[in-house]
Formats: sequence, structure tokens, C-alpha cells
Amino acid sequence: MSITIASWLVVKNLQEQNAHYQFDAALAEAVGQIKHHFAGYEQVLKGGVGLMLASDSVTRDEWRIYVESLRLDESYPGIHGVGFSQYIRPAEMAKHIASLRADGFPAYKIWPDVPRAPRDDYTAIVYIEPFNTTNRRALGYDMFSNPVRRAAMSRARDSGAAALSGKVKLVQETSEDVQAGILMYIPYYGPGGIPETLDRRRSSLVGYVYAPFRMDDFINAVLRTKLDDLGFKIFDGASITPDALLFDSGKHRLEHPSSPQYTRTVPVSLYGQIWTIEANSRPEFEQSVSSSESEFILFGGILVSILTAVVVFMLSSNKEKTAALARANVELASAINEQQAAVKDLSIATLRTQRILESITDAFYTLDREWRFTYLNNEARRLLRLSSDELLGKNIWEEFPQAIIGPFYREFHRALIENCTVSFEEFYAPLDGWFEVRAYPSVEGLAVYFRDVTERKRAEKMRREADKHIRQQASLLDKANDAIIVRGVDHRIQFWNQGAQRLYGWTSDEVIGRSVEEVIYDDPIPFREAFQQVLRDGEWNGEIVQRHKNGSPLTAEVHWTLVRDDEEGPQRILSINTDISARKMAEKEIHHLAFYDSLTGLPNRQLLLDRLKQALAISGRKHQTGALLFIDLDNFKLLNDTLGHDVGDLLLQQVAPRLISCVRDSDTVARLGGDEFIIILVGGFSPQPEEAVAQIRAICDRIVAAFRKPFTLRGHNHNTTPSIGIAVFNDQSAAMDELLKQADLAMYQAKAAGRNSACLFTPDMQSVINDRVVLESDLHKSCERNEFVLHFQPQVKGRRVVGAEALVRWQHPRRGLISPADFISHAEETGLILPLGSWILDSACAQLAAWAGEPEMAQLDLAVNVSPLQFRQPDFVPQILETLARTGANPGKLKLELTESLLVRNIEDTVAKMTALKAEGVGFALDDFGTGYSSLYYLKRLPLDWVKIDQSFVRELLTNPHDATIVRAIIILAKSMGLKVIAEGVETEAQRNYLARHGCSMYQGFLASPPLPSAQFKELMRKR
Repeated sequence: MSITIASWLVVKNLQEQNAHYQFDAALAEAVGQIKHHFAGYEQVLKGGVGLMLASDSVTRDEWRIYVESLRLDESYPGIHGVGFSQYIRPAEMAKHIASLRADGFPAYKIWPDVPRAPRDDYTAIVYIEPFNTTNRRALGYDMFSNPVRRAAMSRARDSGAAALSGKVKLVQETSEDVQAGILMYIPYYGPGGIPETLDRRRSSLVGYVYAPFRMDDFINAVLRTKLDDLGFKIFDGASITPDALLFDSGKHRLEHPSSPQYTRTVPVSLYGQIWTIEANSRPEFEQSVSSSESEFILFGGILVSILTAVVVFMLSSNKEKTAALARANVELASAINEQQAAVKDLSIATLRTQRILESITDAFYTLDREWRFTYLNNEARRLLRLSSDELLGKNIWEEFPQAIIGPFYREFHRALIENCTVSFEEFYAPLDGWFEVRAYPSVEGLAVYFRDVTERKRAEKMRREADKHIRQQASLLDKANDAIIVRGVDHRIQFWNQGAQRLYGWTSDEVIGRSVEEVIYDDPIPFREAFQQVLRDGEWNGEIVQRHKNGSPLTAEVHWTLVRDDEEGPQRILSINTDISARKMAEKEIHHLAFYDSLTGLPNRQLLLDRLKQALAISGRKHQTGALLFIDLDNFKLLNDTLGHDVGDLLLQQVAPRLISCVRDSDTVARLGGDEFIIILVGGFSPQPEEAVAQIRAICDRIVAAFRKPFTLRGHNHNTTPSIGIAVFNDQSAAMDELLKQADLAMYQAKAAGRNSACLFTPDMQSVINDRVVLESDLHKSCERNEFVLHFQPQVKGRRVVGAEALVRWQHPRRGLISPADFISHAEETGLILPLGSWILDSACAQLAAWAGEPEMAQLDLAVNVSPLQFRQPDFVPQILETLARTGANPGKLKLELTESLLVRNIEDTVAKMTALKAEGVGFALDDFGTGYSSLYYLKRLPLDWVKIDQSFVRELLTNPHDATIVRAIIILAKSMGLKVIAEGVETEAQRNYLARHGCSMYQGFLASPPLPSAQFKELMRKR
């Protein structure tokens, strides 16, 4: 009987140990599944952060597409949605609400309502997908308004990592099936990633990517079949109270009335939040781990003992019952055999368990609650370097005293006290090794698995040291200004230094493992060609266009070196890239400055000559006809003089695109300088000369037509016309300089023909060019030779001569007397007008002084024309006064005639000079009135005495009603301003009479007399 009871106790003890072990394992697996699913949810939220980091802004549709791609119901059961909550400061509140309302939510607001004492910050849910009926309720919810949510969000913000909230009621909940809720948060700080310091994290916060969970739905989805074997209650925090209850598996299940055989209460740490899990066994689990072996052994042993006692009793009391005894012996033997079979089965099961424990690769031992060894497998004996006889029944802390200091003692005690699984890694000096340890508590004590990880730790240390060395080397490379990149022959990036991050905008974490072709190249062809060359030659140098992270192009000077493996096969490529975008831009700018006009952007003279040289070469080689168009803007100088050079520049800028619009893509439009443009027409013309010229004239007609549309200059319309000179070239053409001169001459012929037209150069014009060159050369010598003379044209009032106009003539030694119309413009262009004008004033004042001594001449005024260039000289006033003083002329008899172009250029200076001379008695007349840009404002300010009607209006006074109207208007205007009027170019009595009839009695012209030399003018005065 004693043997039976002993066997029963051994078997029953082993069964209970196995059941507790399976229960602990099932609980640990359930906790692991919860943690595993939360790790997956964390990756979902990190994906949302990554989506925001990859774009300047994420739209609602982009957020929806991202969440839909996750297929939450299939891949992430238990999650209620994925959203984004924006962080808002009070000053940003109104703008935020207006933005969401404009995004299709006209009734949007942040809720709960802002408290009477405003907070420093708020949050608002702006995205939540799937955007179904329940999730829609969360739009605009301020999660900072709830202390539990805010605590978790603050923890996530400060750590930069995921955080789990405590128990809350989700805003999505209705009155039906209300469940406890929790939320997971990951902070988003903007495109810069996670800031390094706490202060920067708090100041950089943009919002949170988050996910809500309904606990019943979550745990039922995660544990599923586990709930058939185990019952769970999960509490928020360390306290087990109804208010802290997050989940109760008995809520929807019919619990067994009997008490569970196995229970555990374990704390679990999840993303900064503590859960207390209370687990108990359910009948299904208890039935799966139960066994009748111990009861069978006990029952069989008792039966055998009883039978034996009966047999002995019968033998001692009744020898006659021998036959019954024999039968009883048979039954006894059978019972004994059955008991022996049961003990044998039990021994086999025990042996099988021991063999399993002996065969596992991990070391395993068990401790009772007095810390005594109760079992060690072979691997445990090997690692601990002691036999079972040396350890069984011994206290672990006495056998291994140094383990008291460190995690062994602390964690083993925590496992028993808190009834939780513990795991750690620690170096144990007496055994000179690192061990990975996992301990599982039970009613009997601890089951401990451990393994020797010394080699792994040594490898990790070597890897850390190697990584440290690599980082040290990389830090040196990071200090380089150049981008240093290492990639495999598959183009996948293996190393990316700080210089590469600065150059391209990508961090190392963003590009390692990606194809460099995908990351920084838009056009793969040059990259692949260079790659083939580096494979062939071992290195490659050159310039290549690459791409920044923001999409902008950059030009890099690169040096690629092929690195080979031990077998001389291509292994990787070292690339050193230098940003030369600034240099290329500078080169481009220098090229543009060297070859393009800075005002219009057209080719300048240098590029023009280069293209003209190419055009002539092509024409000669292909026997094609081309043309050079020389374009000058009519009256451009007058625009500059009247409205200023800045307005003239505006006109030039608008002329350029009009010219381009009139020609073909193969032609060249260039600015030669000033208001002169050149167009090179290349090829495409008929081989027949007459047809080619007609085609070229058609292009000129398009240009003239294009100028008919007014130009808008500072809000005002301005009309201008072009004069175009055409020089045709072919394979027999002259040199470039000759072509330019021919086109220039043809342009002047177009001006002489009335402007706003095109003129084709002919050989007959060459003589005109030669004459012009000779004229300009002689003009320079004429001042030295004193070849200029003054003629005088009388100015008549009624029938009496009251004055004269001094008109210069050039007494050329070969060509005779030359009119000013033939040389004054050349003198203006060359600057000779200054010495010539000074001579004219000297001679005129000397003549006035001489006339003062002659009675018939003394009363005459003398008018002298003043060039605008001469008038603008700073010493103009002193020069006039000095001339008057030196010659002795009467200032009151000197009348200076100014053109209208003077009036709008530096009006203050003009008024000051005229006033100064007016104070000395000098008079002023406005010459050619009506042909320029005078305004009443300027006329009102100028100290004028006379207004001179231009001869262009007088010439057709009697035949052109418009001219007659203009003349009458000028007379009326002058008289209304108190000015005298004189008309020039009067040649007939009818003209004089018309003028007199309308109030202009003073005139000059051939009716009275042509301009006369001094002696003849005196004779005329004596006769009158």
C-alpha cells in the first residue's frame, strides 16, 4: 500500500507541474500576440508619418488612399481607424477653421468648445479613415481637452516615440455596445524629422498620427481561439478595480460555475502604459491538461492490497477453501500485473519528459520556492560546470553567490513576486560567459531556460567596434565638402556621406539600399553610358546633370572609381561628386553677357558677326541666297530726348519680340546698338534672284506691318516706324564689313525716301557711301580751316524788317557752298556741333556788335539756333555771357532758338539756364513748334518770347485744312500765353496774307528774301 501511495504522489506532482507550465506558456503566448499586434499598428502609424515626410502637404484624398491600401480589416484586425490630429496654437485657430470649412466642411468647428480661460494649445482631428459614420463624429475633436489623452500625447511628443493612452471612452461610441477604448499616438514634427532636444520637440510639433481601439473588438480579434482556453480580465494600470477594467472575456461568454484550477495575475508594459492581466483557466484547458494516470495507479494499488488481505484471511481461517485461494491468487496476480503496467507507463512518460528536456539545445533547470535545484538537464549541467548530484537540493544563491549581485537575483525574485515571465542577458564572471535567460514562474517555483551567447556577444562587440571604426572613417568622409557615394554594380547605394546629403537633400537613411539612378537622375542615358565606361576603363570623369530631392536640376563634376573584389570582378563604385551648378551658371551668365544684349536679350554685335560669318559660309557652300536687314527706328532720338532714355529702353525691349515674330526660327535677330537692329535671313529663298528679292521684301513688309500696332510705354500708346536697309548676299558676296555698310546705306536711303519703308542696296549707292565718308572727313578739317560762313535771312513784320536769323553754310573748297541740311546731322553725331556752335555764336554776336554802329542795322534782332547738345553743356550760360561781353553785343538783341526736344529733358535745368540768360536780356524762341512733344505745362514754365510756326505747316497752309487748323491753333495758343508768333517758310503773298488775317504778322522765307551773305544782307537793308 505504501508503494502505491508513493507512486501516486510522484505521478500527480509531475502532472501538476506540466499543467502549470502549459498554462504559463499559453498566457505568455497571449501577451506576446498582443504585443506583436501593437508593433504592427505602430508600423502603420509610422507609415502615416512617412507619408507626411515625403510630401510638403498631404491631402485628404492622399490620406484616404494610404489607409485604404493598408486593408485594415484583413491585415490589422482590431484597429478602428487611422487619423491625423493637428496641433493648433490659439493664434492659428481662426485660420485652421476657415481652411477646413473651405475643404468641404462648412459646419466644421473644434470641439468641445474652447474654455473660458483659453489654453496655450489645442488639437483637432482633421483626418480619420475610413471616414464612415462613426469615425465622422471625431472630426474636429480636441483630444487635448481630455487629461488621459493629453498625458499620452505629451509623452509621445517629448519622447518622439509611440505612446499608448489609458482607458477612455472613444468619441465614436454610441449608446449601443459601449466598449472601453484606448489610443496609440506617434508625433509628427514636420519635414525635418525628430528634433534632438526636448525644447525643439515641443516647439516643432505639427500634430499626431493616431489610431483608436475598442478593447472588446481588439482583444477578441487578436486572441480569438485563446479565449476558448483562458479567461482574461485586463485592467488599466496596477489597480484591479471596476473603473480600471479594459476587457472582460466573461462579458459575452457563459462562465463555468466552478472555480478555475489555474490563475495568474501579470503586469504588462505597453508603450509607456501598464496593463494588469488577470488570467484563469477555462474547463476546455483544464480538460486538455488533465490525466487519470495517478488515480488509476492509486485505485489499482488499493485493490491489489485488499485482495491480498482477503486471501491471507481465507487461508488462515479455512483450509478447505484452497480452490478459492487459487482463484484469488490468479486475480491477485492479474491485479499486480496491471499495477506494474501502470507504473511502467508512468515511468515511460516520466522518462520521455526527461529525454525531451535533455535533448533541447537550451539549458534548463527548475527551482522550488526555497530556491533549491529540483531538476537540471544535460546542457544546464554542462554550462554550470557541476553535476546533478552537486546541485540537486542545493540553494542557487549559496552555490552561485556572485549571482546575487545583478539581474539574476533581482529578476528571479520579481518573477515569483509579480508572477510574471522575465528575460534578460547578463555576463556571469565566475563562468566567464554571457547568458540569455528566460524564467517562468509556477506554483512550484521557477522554470529557467538559458543559453550561452558569449560568441554572439563577442561577435556583436566586434561588429560594434567595426561599426565604430567605419563611423570614424565615415565621419572623416562626412567632413568632406564633396558628395561621396558608394554603390554596388546593381546601383544600390551602400554609403552616403553628409556631403551627399547637403548636395542632394536626401538623408542616408532615406537612400541606403535604393538605386542611385532612381534617386538622383532624371535622364538615365548619360548615367548608363558613363557606367559602361567605368566598367571598361576602371574610372570615369566628367560632368553630368543630376537631380535634387526637391526636383531641381544640378550639374555635378563626378569622378567614378571601380572597386574590384578578390577575384578581380566588379564589386562596387566609389563616386566623388562636386556641385558645379554655380560655376556653370556663372559660365552661362558670362557667355550671355559676352554674346547677348543685356537690355533686349538679343545676340549682340560679337555674336551677330559670328553668325553672319556662318551664314556667308553656308551661302557660299550651298549656293543659297540670304539677306542682311539693317533696321533703324524712326525718330527714336526724339523719344529719348523728350521722354528720357528709360522710356526709350522700354521701347527697345518691346521691339525685340516683334522682330522675332516676323522671321523664321533659322534667322537671327540681333541688336547692333542704340536703336539699330540687324536681321540675318538664311536660306530658304528661291534660286531665282528676282523671286528671292521678292520673298525678302515680303518679310520686310511683315516687319513694317508689325510696327503699326502701338507700343505701350508706361500706360501710354506710342507709335514708331522702322526704316529698313536690305543687303542681299550669295556665294559671290562681299565681306561682312561691306555687307553691313551696304545695309546701313540702304537704311539711310529708306529714311531719305520718307521712312517707314525698306530699301534694297544697289551698286549705285556705293558712291553715296564714299561721298558720305569724304564729307565726314572734310567736316573734321573744316573747323581748322575756318570754312564756315553765316548767311542771314530777314524776319519781316508787315513790310518792315525787324530782325534776321543767322544760318550757317559750309564753304567747301571743292563742292562749293553746302547747306546745313547736308552736314549738321553729321556734326551732331560726331560731336563737332560743339565747336561749330561756339563759332556760330561768336560770329553772330560779333555781327550784332558791328550792326549796332550802322543806323539802318542797329534796330535788328538776331536769332541764332542752339543745338540741344550745346545747350546741355554745364558752362552754356557762362559761355553766352562771356561771348556777349567779349564781342560787345547787346544781349537784348540776341534771340536764341531752341527746339522742342529740349523742353522735356531735365526741365529744371532748362528753366534755370533760360532764366539766368533772360535776366541779362537774352530772348528765346521755340523753333519748329508743333512738330515735337511740347506740353502746355512746359510752355507755361519756360520764359519764352516767341513761338515759331514750322515751315511744314506753312507749306500747304492754303491746300491742307489740317495744316490750316494747326496754324490757327498755334497762333491762338501763343497769344493766350502772351507770346509773339513768327512763321517760317513763307513763299507767297497768299500765305502771308492768310497768316496776317489770323493774327501772325511776322514771317521769314523766300517771299521776303532767301538767306544772304552779310554784305548782300546789308545791301538789302539799305534798299528797303
